[in-house]
Amino acid sequence: MRHRNINQRFGRDTSHRKALFSNMAMALLRHEKIETTVPKAKELRRKIDRLITLGKQDTLHARRLVYRIIKDRDLIKKLFSDLAVRFKDRPGGYTRIVRTGIRAGDAAPLGIIELVGPLTERKQRKHREEVADKPTDVVSKEQAFQAQPAETVPTETVPAETSEQPAGEKTETPAG
Repeated sequence: MRHRNINQRFGRDTSHRKALFSNMAMALLRHEKIETTVPKAKELRRKIDRLITLGKQDTLHARRLVYRIIKDRDLIKKLFSDLAVRFKDRPGGYTRIVRTGIRAGDAAPLGIIELVGPLTERKQRKHREEVADKPTDVVSKEQAFQAQPAETVPTETVPAETSEQPAGEKTETPAG
């Protein structure tokens, strides 16, 4: 039983499957568009999105994690320099799968997986507005100190103390 197993096996053992997706990921990064079956494209999308997110971090640890999958140093440079800059404002969804038809030999659904372009200016603005509209529970120090002081309401002026007391008020004297 395959309870809670998310990955598809594609009729291959683990090492063959890892090599398959490593090669497909390298081909997609190199050519930015490849044709494959739709199930393989969907599985490759998960791996590529993770790699590009690591590329946006640009740390030594991220580079080492990417090197586990992509063994070509030129592609790693392309990922961390070109693609990371291209997708810096995009919060995920770096690939697009377009279905192209059915393969003649075995009737497998075919599709093209490709890297999408950068966000358009309109979509970037919309994304920034959505992020800005989200309520935040945490207030930064700058926001706390920049809070506007409450308006002061003019109070009535109290007359200076006089020896006369208003009628009806009793004064208490300390018991002595």
